[in-house]
Amino acid sequence: IIAPVREWGMGRDEELEYAKEHNIPVKQTADKIYSYDDNLWGVSAEGGEIENPALIPNLEKILVVCKSPKNAIDKEEIITISFVKGIPVAINQKRYKLSRLIQGLNKIGAKHGIGIATHIEDRVVGLKIRNVYEAPGAEIITIAHQTLEKFVCTRSENEFKNAIDIKWAYMCYGALWSDPLMSHLNAYTNDVNQKVTGEVKVNLYKGKVEVQALETPNSVFSEKLVTFMASSDFNQNAAPGFTELYTLQMRMAQRSEKTALLSIGSRENKMKLKKTVHTLSDMGYKLYATYKTHKYLTREKIEAILVNKISEPNKKPNLKDMLESNRFDLIINIPTAPDKEERSDKELTDGQVIRQMAVKNNVKMVTSVEVAKEIVKKLQAGRVKK
Repeated sequence: IIAPVREWGMGRDEELEYAKEHNIPVKQTADKIYSYDDNLWGVSAEGGEIENPALIPNLEKILVVCKSPKNAIDKEEIITISFVKGIPVAINQKRYKLSRLIQGLNKIGAKHGIGIATHIEDRVVGLKIRNVYEAPGAEIITIAHQTLEKFVCTRSENEFKNAIDIKWAYMCYGALWSDPLMSHLNAYTNDVNQKVTGEVKVNLYKGKVEVQALETPNSVFSEKLVTFMASSDFNQNAAPGFTELYTLQMRMAQRSEKTALLSIGSRENKMKLKKTVHTLSDMGYKLYATYKTHKYLTREKIEAILVNKISEPNKKPNLKDMLESNRFDLIINIPTAPDKEERSDKELTDGQVIRQMAVKNNVKMVTSVEVAKEIVKKLQAGRVKK
């Protein structure tokens, strides 16, 4: 086996010179140095300015099948493609063998500038390569098929099929056709396509393929259910129950992920903030409270967890431990007024530590009754309601 491209290591200019010297006919010239690979499904071009991502490829010089979109015919064309079990079988109700059908769509799409793409791909050997592709028939078939598939499959099937398609395409591209996984992917794809039967009308114009309409006997779509007319079969009264169940995990997640520390110094302030604390609880905040605040909340039947004083390190949970581990998302710390007899040095010390640690850990902290009310109102407005 003689493999000059691999063994001689010549550059493109050297290859052209060699071909010229030995009268070997090649399409490439010094002015048009692009190389092409083509088959029934499309054409790829590389070389010249295509290899430099900073340059815009000169499509007028590169394209060999398609008109560029700007030079494509200035007239829309609507065609109908018929599918049976996922396979395209007819164009405008005229049946063709698959190979002839693809050739026909290549010809139709080429004059409209369909299927042109400048693409950077990751080669199996690790190189990144930029190519210009022309695949008019492939683009028409793919877009029509995907739209029909979307109509006949459930949301779960469509989401999974997207993942399958990406893996299938890479395995095909990466020469892994004989890998056992390929047969598994094909089995799923073949099964899904049993119901991909119908007709798809596509509009072709200046490089764009747009599905205009489709018909299928296997649609999951129901006009009676989605209509806005009074005769709709969709039960609107089912919405509240659905919403309650559909948002359950979101609401539960929000209920479990937020914590608040409450240390409210006087009975008067505790009473003023009673409604605000209720709101926090209803929003799903897990409430922690210092001794006297906890005692008041318990009396008012508001669930909260007692946090023991810093001076009692053996009692858990302990205020210092929780502050140091940054356990709180919100701290409401209303100091006892200086002229109140119930204030003690220990309470002041705990209060100081609370405020210092809140600043250190960048935790939202409120030291005013009115500000606490306003903050909780804003938090409530920004959350999913229970």
